[in-house]
Amino acid sequence: MVDVLDHELEKELKQFDETKAGVKGLVDTGVTKLPRMFKHPLECLPSPNQNNGIHDLQVPVIDLKDAENNERRSEIISNLRKAAEEWGFFQIVNHPIPLDVMDDVLKGVRRFHEQPQEAKEEWYSRDFTKKVNFFCNGELKVDTPADWRDTLSCKVLEDERNFEEIPEVCRTEIREYMKYIVQVKEKLSGLFSEALGLSSDYLENLRCFKSRSLACHYYPVCPEPHLTLGGTKHSDLGFLTLLLQDSAGLQVLHQNIWIDVPPVEGALLINLADMLQRPLLVFLKLRDKNLFCWNAAMEGLGVHGYANEAPAMFCKMEREKIKPNGVTLESVLSACTHAGFVEEGRKRFSSMIQDYSIRPEVEHYGCMVDLLSKAGLLENALGLIRSMEFEPNSGIWGALLGGCELRKNLEIAQVCIKELMLLEPNNSGCFNLSVNMCVDAKRRGEVADIRATMKELGVEKGCPGSSWNETERKVHQLTASDESHSASDEIYSLLVELHVQLKLDVYVPELDSEL
Repeated sequence: MVDVLDHELEKELKQFDETKAGVKGLVDTGVTKLPRMFKHPLECLPSPNQNNGIHDLQVPVIDLKDAENNERRSEIISNLRKAAEEWGFFQIVNHPIPLDVMDDVLKGVRRFHEQPQEAKEEWYSRDFTKKVNFFCNGELKVDTPADWRDTLSCKVLEDERNFEEIPEVCRTEIREYMKYIVQVKEKLSGLFSEALGLSSDYLENLRCFKSRSLACHYYPVCPEPHLTLGGTKHSDLGFLTLLLQDSAGLQVLHQNIWIDVPPVEGALLINLADMLQRPLLVFLKLRDKNLFCWNAAMEGLGVHGYANEAPAMFCKMEREKIKPNGVTLESVLSACTHAGFVEEGRKRFSSMIQDYSIRPEVEHYGCMVDLLSKAGLLENALGLIRSMEFEPNSGIWGALLGGCELRKNLEIAQVCIKELMLLEPNNSGCFNLSVNMCVDAKRRGEVADIRATMKELGVEKGCPGSSWNETERKVHQLTASDESHSASDEIYSLLVELHVQLKLDVYVPELDSEL
């Protein structure tokens, strides 16, 4: 019996979707009973006692007026931090968007949704790769009750060209609204960055607010509103959601209580979405941040490409009177290496012993050698290695060798290679690098000597160059000079053709480099 009902409901869902009319289309037909696809289980619907008698809780409202004034800005950041920690939601007023622009975009969206069905159906699609879609519910499933709403979705709005795909009936209003949304984004990203204790341009540089999209929801009058929902319980993906309300009905979950959010004139509701809320809440809610928390934060900055922020966080940790350990300094030195902060790195390396009585280990020396080598300070890097109180490992010599290759310094490179040959006599990498550097320096005689040494020691390239390519769900491994692949004849034929084409395009290959 259940299978029969499911089959019938599946048929109804398909028929509804094929009308391309959405919920508004149902209302226009004069429906007086809620179709069962929209009926939600009673336990998911709001009840009169759901607030447990609590009526005085209100989503924070933050006034952004005079946010550039230092004293006022500190107050705003404090309020924002508190709202982020305790709620994850707040409303903002006195933001950059003029009231008339907000009113116009609401009217424009309403104008689109209230058009006759035939005017909207060309936009109706479940192909969510499109830049613009009109649809009812992201998914229509038998086992998931549908929400009572229609949506016009406009994506990738950071690209100005995509505005031309938006329906003309609301295009101008959306374009103007999004122009001001960019200003709100810039203001909030600076405030959020400072609330995290980072530089004001941190989140902007992170480009986490770069992508912009707009979901224009429409909730037609429902014949039986007590049986359905306009939107089910959910969290938002991405970093930040800015919501412009024009009617009551929105609720947010706070301390396991659903709180009504009545619209405030001129306000935007800010929702810290998943990708921003988690790091914010984890970091900000730590009342007593211990050393391990700071270490993790600095390591994370370095790993995710924002190493230039790690020294600033280290300074903040110092102001909090948290004493660093060896792991802390390794994270900071590694970050300085990635960011190219030579003087900052030197300062922190010196402070290990002078200020914190921390004995540098091989990892700290490795970071410093890498930093100096990448900056071209090869003599300094070699001097630092020779000052070490213990034997340098292959990683340290390899870091210096990498700098030598970058700066074409064959003399110091030979020192590195000599040491590496003692540490890793069967590693062909340093031999091959030495060959290439000698070729670049036109020192052909030394190339022959190195090759003779490799042959005498029995050193061979252990792993030929390989690549993997997936075609039609099958992975192919392609290895240099290998002819075992079933399509090797075609592959090499294509390579010959490409070589001919490159020659026709007057491409001159660099023939000095070998291996």
